[in-house]
Amino acid sequence: MLEFNLERVLTNVRNATTDDLLDRATVYRSEMEPEALRIIDKELIDRGVTVEQVQAHLESRQEVVARPDGTVVKCSFCWKPAIESGWSWHRLFGKIPIFPRKLARCGDHAKSAPGSS
Repeated sequence: MLEFNLERVLTNVRNATTDDLLDRATVYRSEMEPEALRIIDKELIDRGVTVEQVQAHLESRQEVVARPDGTVVKCSFCWKPAIESGWSWHRLFGKIPIFPRKLARCGDHAKSAPGSS
């Protein structure tokens, strides 16, 4: 397990988007270090995010893909939580199908990723 690095976490949290912090504070909460969660929660408060906004964000993420152990699957193309998972083709140069692979997609990448046929 990696050692908790306070300075690295502070820098990461300060540079993160509010949407990313909301994902960490809600859907990824059970996977986060308690110290990191305190920093994230404080940053959200400092950014003026209300409890109602946090609740609304959590409700918008109800359709996430979870593993049997309860952890949330991340999108294959970004760090957002996946809302769908399935098989697709790994394509050479984005065109030539080479081999099948399992992909997970968030709302932004659902059915828009290369090889999503």
